[in-house]
Amino acid sequence: MIILHLSALDKVSTQEYEWELTPAELGEGGNESLFIKAVFEVNAMKNRQYDFKGKLCYGLKLKCDRCLEIFSRSFEENVHFILKKDYEGNELDIIRFNDLACNVTDYIRDIILTSVPMKNLCSEKCRGLCEKCGKNLNKGACGCKKQEE
Repeated sequence: MIILHLSALDKVSTQEYEWELTPAELGEGGNESLFIKAVFEVNAMKNRQYDFKGKLCYGLKLKCDRCLEIFSRSFEENVHFILKKDYEGNELDIIRFNDLACNVTDYIRDIILTSVPMKNLCSEKCRGLCEKCGKNLNKGACGCKKQEE
């Protein structure tokens, strides 16, 4: 769970965070936790409103769409969101809080899940799998002949 403690925030400051999202919190059926580093410039504004602007850094294990191998990829996402006391609207980047702690797990998870590209390649030169025998061609030729056209 990602909780921001607001009691220590006053005026403009730079805040660094390290978080861990469990597989259950990610909701993607994985079996590994995700570690996230964040650096924000935080501006504490009037009326109990906090403006967070900065970067999220994390790494994901993905499956290559050509060769089906698992590979790691690092991500760095710029984010900007506002925490607003007793907010009643439905803006995506404004998060409601009631106390001096705010749960932003859902917001951060959504940023991470939408950052994953539609097509994942272990490398631009990935050769994929043999159409006939299924061998990973990145590890060498398979020795069989392609099906005749």
